[in-house]
Amino acid sequence: KGGEWGLHLFPPGGGGGGPLRLAERGVELGEVVEMVASPTEAQVAVATHDLRLLLVDLRQGTLTCLDTAAFDGGIFDVAWSHDGAWLAYAVSTSAMSRTSAIRLCHVPSRRLHSVTDGHFADTSPCWDPEAHFIAFLSSRCMRAVEDALFASLNFTHAQRPYLAMLTADAPNPLAPPPRPPGW
Repeated sequence: KGGEWGLHLFPPGGGGGGPLRLAERGVELGEVVEMVASPTEAQVAVATHDLRLLLVDLRQGTLTCLDTAAFDGGIFDVAWSHDGAWLAYAVSTSAMSRTSAIRLCHVPSRRLHSVTDGHFADTSPCWDPEAHFIAFLSSRCMRAVEDALFASLNFTHAQRPYLAMLTADAPNPLAPPPRPPGW
């Protein structure tokens, strides 16, 4: 109605008299770029075209702004932790979306934590099942390779996977598992 962006909640089974429009309560929704549902709660994380990360509480019908990007490219690649307490996402850190950082948001407290500093193009954060690590892709390997056709240098293999340790007591992911006695 009226051309505004909004979220509509449809009751299960199609009953209940049609969709319910969730109230924005002072926070404009804007154009949705990415939407990811919580694995444990009736909540949805929404990245918008106007560079915001919003939390939608489907039970209360409220929107809360969790973070805002300062540069074009905004917030993208949103991922919930398996327990639904944390959000990991990439946020643009320079003009024309050349660089981005990985951030975490503790949803209950709304506290933000930076995993990377934003000097490289860090994207696609992914949680391990125990939430000890964040895996992500980063374009930070700057080894120039001579082009086979043109007289120039390229960075052909700049993007690689990385693993960030989130807790000091996390097990070493590169150590082999312990062997049983008598092996």
